[in-house]
Amino acid sequence: MKNDPNKEWADLGHLVVKAKTEQLKKQNCPYCGNGLHFTYVPGDKAAIKIECKKCINRMWLDGVSNLPPWANEAGNTIQS
Repeated sequence: MKNDPNKEWADLGHLVVKAKTEQLKKQNCPYCGNGLHFTYVPGDKAAIKIECKKCINRMWLDGVSNLPPWANEAGNTIQS
């Protein structure tokens, strides 16, 4: 059975709020297989943006309540 990229993208949204740097560096775009760009945007209503470096797929997670471990370890932006 073929993997469902929509489900994988949703699972990535759950992972990004709790993952460590090394976990995210291993992730690839479920649609095209290329690397991803993760950005934590601090503020009263913090957010995380996940964006593929090749195709146009991206996701915003608004209202992130805690600093994710990867942002604490590596800064506000990392790439896989």
